Amino acid sequence: MYTKISLSGFERFFTAICIAISAINLFISFIVAGYWYGESTVIPYTVLVACNFILLEVVLYSIITGMSGIGSLLDKKSKKNRKVIQEKKIASVVIAPETPKPAVLAPVIVTETKPVPVESDKEEPFPEKTVEESNASEPTSPALQPSVERDEKILAIISRSTEENDERRKKFIEMRKEIMKEYVYWVVSPLLDESDLLPFWLELEQWIESPSHHPKSRMWKWKVKVTNLDMRHLIWNIAKRMGMENGYGTKVCGRFVMMMFPELCIKRNESRCSDDYLANNLTADGNKGFIKIDIPEPHSIAFHIRDEQVKQAN
Repeated sequence: MYTKISLSGFERFFTAICIAISAINLFISFIVAGYWYGESTVIPYTVLVACNFILLEVVLYSIITGMSGIGSLLDKKSKKNRKVIQEKKIASVVIAPETPKPAVLAPVIVTETKPVPVESDKEEPFPEKTVEESNASEPTSPALQPSVERDEKILAIISRSTEENDERRKKFIEMRKEIMKEYVYWVVSPLLDESDLLPFWLELEQWIESPSHHPKSRMWKWKVKVTNLDMRHLIWNIAKRMGMENGYGTKVCGRFVMMMFPELCIKRNESRCSDDYLANNLTADGNKGFIKIDIPEPHSIAFHIRDEQVKQAN
């Protein structure tokens, strides 16, 4: 690993001067060697140049070392003087002031004087301000005053908005229930005996209110030969408008059909239908049977029974 050495501006300037002086010394060494010993055959010319250069460098090093020593000595002396001055200042602050000498009391001459009535110099106390007066005399900033009226208005708006939303939600639930009831009576009344229509609707009504409702199985009195195809279509039409993502998924629909219509959940080979079979075939053969698949319009829960009424009338 190498250590990076950084030089200050003064150090770089001093180094450059030393290099320049050394170069001048070398040049002088060549001149002196050539001038004095150019004719010599005993000492080589190169050795003379080197000796002159080394001699000049030694002289230069001695001068620099002496100047550096003098500078450090002056610096130490100035530091010592500053330290002494600072200690004197601290000592002048720490030294406690002299205790004052007791004053000499002059003799007091007592003379008899007649009592003179003196009016009372006591000042009557000012009446204290009440809380109301102090508050009135020192008005606070409007930004710091508690905005009670504003808070009450906000709470009133929130309360009114919550009440209106709850009211709209209740109205929507009631409207949706009426739409479901009308549809169920419309499509089921031609298939089921009139005495079973109300129990049939009550089971569906409880399922509409809660998808986890478990219906009671019973032997329904059908007027015609109904299959689980019709009930699969009926339950899917209702669940689609209730929202499959709201707990009315295909598995929930298949289980509800199995629990409410066990006598219809039998295949042609007389084997019993499973929940998965019913869940996977809710919309199978959508245009067949007494009750057909009724896909709702976007953002609507209405059924197309009115269209069927128009078709039957025509």
